[in-house]
Amino acid sequence: MRRRLTIDDLIQGLFNVCTLRGGPQDRDPVAVREAMLPSVNKDVALGELALLRVCAAVYACESFFRAADQPKVRRSLARLLPPMVMDCGDERIKGQPEKAMEELNRRYPLYLEALSTPNELGSSLNTGAVFARLCGHESDKMVAMAGWVEFLGAISAAEGFLSDFRTYDGGEVIDLPQE
Repeated sequence: MRRRLTIDDLIQGLFNVCTLRGGPQDRDPVAVREAMLPSVNKDVALGELALLRVCAAVYACESFFRAADQPKVRRSLARLLPPMVMDCGDERIKGQPEKAMEELNRRYPLYLEALSTPNELGSSLNTGAVFARLCGHESDKMVAMAGWVEFLGAISAAEGFLSDFRTYDGGEVIDLPQE
């Protein structure tokens, strides 16, 4: 028996796994900040971690669906993203929904450009440099590494989530095997 999921269901699932909430991959942003970003202002670090994870979720959504389905994905993201961003766990973002969406719209193209820029160690490493720059620590390799690890962790979580899906039917329905 299979449960039928819509694009909206899949986007919400990808958002949850990319923001690493719940399950074995749950990573508390405060713990990440304390362990990997002690030199970064706490509010800046937590806000940038939240926005990095949301950018990874949007990237996963846009990467999974084929080009013909992107208009449907964009419509769903336009409708679903604002409330999901408000639920991302960062208090500064929750308190300023319009500013949060502006900041997300400013950051996403930077991360997308980083992913499309060749790097002999892998283009995903470039996301760490963008993260460090947004944190105000452009030359701090530890901050860049933390951003790269967080982005890669979110994308890995998305790939794990998507590996449970068997069929994809024209962007409208995803079949997920029941356990």
